[in-house]
Order: sequence, then structure tokens, then C-alpha cells
Amino acid sequence: MTSSLVRRPLGVPAFGARWLLGLALLTLAGCELPNYKGPQIQEPPTGFFINPEAVLDRELFPEKEIVYRDAWVNTSWGEVSTIHITGHPGVTMRAEVHDAYQAAEAAATEPVTFSALRDFTIDERTGWGWHERLQTPELGISWVAFRVVIPYDTITYSIELYSGDPTFKGVPDTLAAIASTFAVGETDWNVPLLLVIAALLAFALNMARKRAQARQLQMQSIQFVKIKKEEKGEEGMPRSGPTEGTGQAPGEP
Repeated sequence: MTSSLVRRPLGVPAFGARWLLGLALLTLAGCELPNYKGPQIQEPPTGFFINPEAVLDRELFPEKEIVYRDAWVNTSWGEVSTIHITGHPGVTMRAEVHDAYQAAEAAATEPVTFSALRDFTIDERTGWGWHERLQTPELGISWVAFRVVIPYDTITYSIELYSGDPTFKGVPDTLAAIASTFAVGETDWNVPLLLVIAALLAFALNMARKRAQARQLQMQSIQFVKIKKEEKGEEGMPRSGPTEGTGQAPGEP
């Protein structure tokens, strides 16, 4: 009977699979994916839903062209809370934001308290904004608002948050924290980490290739031995030649 060896396909070694899985996880860590394709608030509070149909009572820059508009709305407490995002072409400077701040203060029809205009960092860019609050001795705080303007290279976004929700009225700085999650929605790549990942990937693939080649050489060095098939007699007993050293067939006296 002739023996034969069945060769299995050479796959990725176990250690290589673990390396590749680890590198895949590192690659995900090397990039930061946005929660929402922007420009958009990336961490809206629970209960808010997107409603592009919602409009502002008054624009911060009524004379500017609007090239982007979006909004979030929450009515779960019976009090409306909104987040408006408006985009205008060009780079808006601080002096223009200051003028909008003064215009909003002059247009207020109720005794609204305005904070000072100050700098805010959003999406790694410097913007300018302020808080508003309507408060009366009889009713306490009726509503709070936060407005901020963030200029980009070719466009400027204004983010305006308004709420009568007790959750936000009690801690009005929360509105600024929500606005700080605004981003244009691009994927941020960690270049140094990705370079390290590329080097590790090249090392892992090289090790996997060397191990596969070594295994293939080992398989090729195996010697095959042919074993003759024994012949059987009429009664099914194996036939043998003369008994070695006697010259007689087995069973002869």
C-alpha cells in the first residue's frame, strides 16, 4: 500500500491573527470618528431630536447670507428647549460678534440679563459668546440661553441654545458645555499612532511570512516510503517466500 501525505493550506498563524486583531483595534484608536456627520452638535442631551424646520425668532446676523441651517428640539418637560446652528459664508471677526451682541441686548423686549462677551474654545477654534437669562422676582428664572460664534477658514457658524427646562435653568453653564461638542464632523487622524501601527503591521506580516516559509520547507523535507502490498493466497492467508536460511517453504519438513 502506498502512503500519501495530505497537505493543509498554509493559513495565517495563530500569533499572526492575534497581531492583526490587535492592530485593527489600534487603528480604530488612531482615528476619532464623529458621532454625527457635521457640522453638528456631537453630544446632544437625551430627549433632543433633529428638527430642521425649527426657526429662530431673530437672527444674530440678519444681513448675512445663510448657507447652512439645522436645529435640535426638546419638549419633554413641557418647556421648549432648542439648539440652532446657522452657517454664514466668510470669516466673522470679533468686532462683528460684539456688534451682534449689542444688537441682541438692544432688541430684548424683556428684562434679560446678558453676561459679558468672552472667548470660548470649540472644535479647537476660538469663538466668542455670551449667556442670557430672563429672571423676575415673581417667577424666578423663566429661561436661559447661550449664543456663540465660531469662525472657520471659509465659513462661520453660530450656535444658539435656549431652554426653559428646569435642568438647564438650574445650571445654565450646561448650555455652553453642550455647544462645546460642536464639530464639523470630520474624522481626526492620530498620525504618530498610525505610523507606529503601520510599522507593527509590517513587522507582523514579515514574521507571518517567515513562519509560513519555514513550515513549507519542513513539509517538503518529509521522505515518502512505499510499502509493498502483501499478496494473499486462496484461503486468504499471506503468501511468503522460502524461509530465510533453510531454502524451504514454510510447512515443509
